Amino acid sequence: MLGILLAGCGSTSLGSRMDSWEGSTLTAVAAAWGPPDRCETVLGRRLCHWLETSPAYMPASGNQPPFARVLCVRTLEIDARDRVIGWRWRGDNCADTKATVAPRMQSGGPATSVAMR
Repeated sequence: MLGILLAGCGSTSLGSRMDSWEGSTLTAVAAAWGPPDRCETVLGRRLCHWLETSPAYMPASGNQPPFARVLCVRTLEIDARDRVIGWRWRGDNCADTKATVAPRMQSGGPATSVAMR
């Protein structure tokens, strides 16, 4: 079962940004975030994934290089009408993700938490 994961950073948490896309079409999300890296159907649910990697400096230890890549995966659940009905994220660098607020929510309107069940 997929559940909500929330993380906060700055004035607009990633959870708030993800919440703002509830009810939006996949086309609207793709216009803001770019096309998904992958979409799949799992147990009858359509899931679309956006993967972000970025370099990070980490102090060298042993034989490991001082630079590494950190990852954030944002996943949206899309219904039969092509609308967002749920979301989740996972990764090391999600607080700095490029996930934006849905345009209709930029005026500061309320956002509702959505869980993928």
